[in-house]
Formats: sequence, C-alpha cells, structure tokens
Amino acid sequence: MVAPNAWELARLTGVAVLDPQSALAATRRLGRPVMVSSVPCGDEIGVLYAEGDGAWLATHTASPVAPKGTGDLLTALFTAALLGGFAGPNALGLAVGGVAAYSTLGHFSDPILNTKLGWNDVQLASIIFHELTHQKVYVANDSS
Repeated sequence: MVAPNAWELARLTGVAVLDPQSALAATRRLGRPVMVSSVPCGDEIGVLYAEGDGAWLATHTASPVAPKGTGDLLTALFTAALLGGFAGPNALGLAVGGVAAYSTLGHFSDPILNTKLGWNDVQLASIIFHELTHQKVYVANDSS
C-alpha cells in the first residue's frame, strides 16, 4: 500500500490532484492499493482509499490551518485497523474518525481545538462530552 497526500500523489504520477475524481485517476496509475489524504472536496477535505476496482472517500471539515503530523497519524491508524482484521473501507472510516477527534491528552487546558469548531452540532457536542468524561475518567497509557 502507498499512503501519499494529494501533493505527493501528484508528484508520483504527474496527475494534478484537484478533487476526488482526479485523485482516483492518479491512484489508478500506481497499480496498487493507495490511501491518499488531503484531497480537496469543496469546503471539506477528504481521504480516498482505492483498492482493486473499488474506491471509498471519507471527508471531514477542513482545518483553517494546516495541522502537522496528521498524515502520519492517519497512516498509523489505517495500518493498525488493517492489521486488526478490518477491510480497507472500514479501516478508512476508523482512521479518518480517529484523526478528526484526536485528543491533546492533557497537554493543553482546553482539549477542544479550534479545528473542531467547524463541526456540526452533533459532532461538536459528542467531542465535548467525550472530553468532559476525561476530567473524571482517564487511564494513563490507554489510547482506546
């Protein structure tokens, strides 16, 4: 499997990655499973996973700033899900969800980052309750 971001995929294939359709065309040139991150999707950002004849896209609210390290986190979560027995499409959902909701693990007083403020009401309420739970329950070295 290859896991480039959109810019890297364009450099690898010579195909400009401007949207999900062009990302898919570029992945097909590599002839192997590809998970490409940072795919422009209108007001959102996407991750495309292509394998064989299938392709799946997961999108989330685009961050107003370019976060650092999230591509590595995405790849790690995706790989862990695959190794855990999940099929590619399911691993994609788990990985994208994990990156979108990553925690500061107490490094900052407010774990609700500004990148989450563009989420819809249900998503935002869910992460607020999740983080409030950590004020009462937190198990050191347990990332589940």
